[in-house]
Amino acid sequence: MNLVSMPATTIETKINKWFHLNDDALSQIKDSLQAEFELGLRDEEAASIKMLITYVRELSLGDEIGSYLALDLGGTHFRVLLVTLMGDGSEPKVTSVTHDIPLSLLRTQNGHELFDYIALRLLEFVKQYKLKRRRISLGFTFSFPCKQYGLTQSVLVKWCKGFNVGGVVGTDVVRQLKDALKRQLAGLVEAYIDVVAVINDTTGTLVACANKNKDCRIGLIVGTGFNACYMETLDRCEKWPANYTNPKQVIVNCEWGAMGDHKDRRELDKFRNEFDEQIDRDSVNPMNQTYEKMVAGLYVGELLRLAMLHLYNCKLLFATSNSPSCCSARNRERGRLTTTKSTQSSSSASRVSPQSGQQQQVTPAQANNPRHQSKSKSKSSQTKSAPNESSSGSNERHKLNVKDIMNGKHLSLLAKDEQAGSFEETIKIMKELNIQKYSESDLAIVVRLGAAIMQRSANLVACGIAALLDRVQRKFTVIGYDGSVIKYHPYFLARVVEKTTKLARPDNKFEFIQSSDGSGIGAAVVAAALHKERRPLYVVKPGKLYEMHLLRSQLQQSQLSFGEGISPPLPGMERVGSSSSRASSASMLSSVGGSSGQGTPPRSPSLRRNNSKIAPESSK
Repeated sequence: MNLVSMPATTIETKINKWFHLNDDALSQIKDSLQAEFELGLRDEEAASIKMLITYVRELSLGDEIGSYLALDLGGTHFRVLLVTLMGDGSEPKVTSVTHDIPLSLLRTQNGHELFDYIALRLLEFVKQYKLKRRRISLGFTFSFPCKQYGLTQSVLVKWCKGFNVGGVVGTDVVRQLKDALKRQLAGLVEAYIDVVAVINDTTGTLVACANKNKDCRIGLIVGTGFNACYMETLDRCEKWPANYTNPKQVIVNCEWGAMGDHKDRRELDKFRNEFDEQIDRDSVNPMNQTYEKMVAGLYVGELLRLAMLHLYNCKLLFATSNSPSCCSARNRERGRLTTTKSTQSSSSASRVSPQSGQQQQVTPAQANNPRHQSKSKSKSSQTKSAPNESSSGSNERHKLNVKDIMNGKHLSLLAKDEQAGSFEETIKIMKELNIQKYSESDLAIVVRLGAAIMQRSANLVACGIAALLDRVQRKFTVIGYDGSVIKYHPYFLARVVEKTTKLARPDNKFEFIQSSDGSGIGAAVVAAALHKERRPLYVVKPGKLYEMHLLRSQLQQSQLSFGEGISPPLPGMERVGSSSSRASSASMLSSVGGSSGQGTPPRSPSLRRNNSKIAPESSK
């Protein structure tokens, strides 16, 4: 980048000290990640990276057909989607609505309020798109650390990404959503929303990408948050709770944002700077999500703000505003840089040239010439007006003290200037921050800070990807990615690829492919696969009618005797085809039985009483 030379070696030294990680440091981080992977697959409680089992064992076959709902909750907004899959490899038809979550609900102590709000918006969507009188399967993308006991049971381990909602940690988020739907249903719609699976955004990203590319084995999210998942073999997953039937694999949700959290290890502390530590202290979850706070879009803007504020307080940034290189407000509006003209009164025997900065002699004849005096007054007037415009608001009223005023988008804009060799976007950011006085050197420092922060972020992402590539042990692996940072930052992905190539083993060939809305379409694909493979059976006992859900594979393999040994329906399963039954039955994506509601193995294939007419579900 050839904008202007850095004004002081001290500033560059500071920036490197804060954000530069050499290859030896990155190799140490990669090794620490691999050690945590092993520990997490063996002993979840002792590991900071939990390596959570998703129970998703097979990837999409690409032949799913029909319309399915998806609910995507993973940040400060959520989406409701209606996804129509064609089954022929073509792009699915997607209709979606996005809702912001009010700040009050991000910190509410009553979790019911959050889920009631989501359920109400979901039911409004159903009504708006005329899904009344339909039973429709829903895939729920919930992108927070959870312990899963099956495809429809997921217990929240902890909040992150700025959430701190009471009454939810330690509870089943699927049950929270179902209960909220029941509370909000009253007369709004005549529809039954069947929550058939809960996944997180990384799993959805992998599934959606694998729907198009069969070599996809890793899912990566770098956006508001930061996480990855991958396909693991069962023989290397010591905590796998059930049988080893085919396919002998399962998607593992790493939840690696927590790398460095363990109080006795704190592997990343020696690589953090003072701004990382301050962000952690001021966050809603101190001493948690250490790795994520060094990478994710939720935090990089704050890193930039704190670094700029530090340099400003040290008078190393925005301290040269009275120099001839200070920018005028009028030219800032035109998006280009000028130097402020400085003149003295024409009555003096000399004036300063704005071009050379040296004194220019004025002859007596010129001084007495009315035309020259008129020009001098005009220039003097123009010269005085520019500083007044640029300093109409003092830098003392800057907004660098406002927490979270900048975000990942600002870093992308700085990178755009870095590539273009201009300050157009940087100047706009100065206006947002109410910084009235600055020089070209100041702008160059801000751009340099943004570049250093994002380079470190990309390097840390590469550490994780290289560790996973070494683990999956494939000759060629596709990494499906999603998230605002990796998608929209001008060169972030290129830096990740470059550093991953250096850190991974040479025989690990790979390619990054952008996933097509993994958190939305991925959830719908999982829901479609479950819907396609369900085969209801009806069993009549004296005075009772039960519905039993089995997989096609189970129907082919199992020799069941429907007699006195059949368990009665579980409490609360009064509706035919209620999604609760899936917690105690296997699925196409997971041949392992889910839990019966308390994290325990199911008693037997679930049966349910049905007092209505016998009518098997129709597969879409």
